[in-house]
Amino acid sequence: KEAVREAGRKYGIEPLLPAKGVADDYLMEIRFTKHSLHLVYPHFSVEQSNRNLAEPVPGETAETIVLPGGQKLQWFPEQRTLTFQTGGVHVALGSAKSVDKEEFVKIAQSMIEGL
Repeated sequence: KEAVREAGRKYGIEPLLPAKGVADDYLMEIRFTKHSLHLVYPHFSVEQSNRNLAEPVPGETAETIVLPGGQKLQWFPEQRTLTFQTGGVHVALGSAKSVDKEEFVKIAQSMIEGL
């Protein structure tokens, strides 16, 4: 956890860690890009930044999901990506595997509730 927090400081964010994953997920790798931090798990990845990560492809319409506490999530079905912003951190959950929207919502809730 401390390594992830230290990595987040490079981007001016306090990174969020998922308390739930898909199956028995564990953090495999921390990747750095110019503007974001990527946490890579076996079944999904979490991109975090102090910049907006919600970028729909042309013609794509995002579905807004509102959690019981009022937190809004954006589901991009074409990209199979779920984005949200909380506490100044922009988050994008994605996967190259067949993770469905409901799984991503559970992961997002575990990150938001962990605040």
